Amino acid sequence: MTRALFPAHVRTLDDAIAFLPRWAEMIGGELVSGIETDELVGAGGALSVVRVRPFRVLFHSSATELTVRLVFSAELEPFGYSFDLRRDTGALLWRHDCHEGHEHEHGGPWHLHIGPDENHRVWSEPMTLASIADKVVATHINLTG
Repeated sequence: MTRALFPAHVRTLDDAIAFLPRWAEMIGGELVSGIETDELVGAGGALSVVRVRPFRVLFHSSATELTVRLVFSAELEPFGYSFDLRRDTGALLWRHDCHEGHEHEHGGPWHLHIGPDENHRVWSEPMTLASIADKVVATHINLTG
């Protein structure tokens, strides 16, 4: 089961890339650098995979940083991702991942690392940018509350 990574109004690759900086602002963060992509071309010269290079979103009020990595098809179907939220000291709060390698443990490529231990992994449902935004906001409320 996969879920759309982007909201329904994001329909093209250009829309998706343009949405990411707005998303960072919507969740209260500051994008540290621009969004850069690698586009992989498949058979016949058609775009097959887009890899968004890691980008960082800083949250000054909570002293945290979110590092985002995304891989998706030209049709915006998610192939993999990593959303890594850490304190400014480098201590892991959580990381939602989707990648090969832990399917036998978690029944699929989706899993959550619960900090501060990098290797504490549990099953996770597929995430979206909206569900990650909710989790970032909830984490920040809990850090200050």
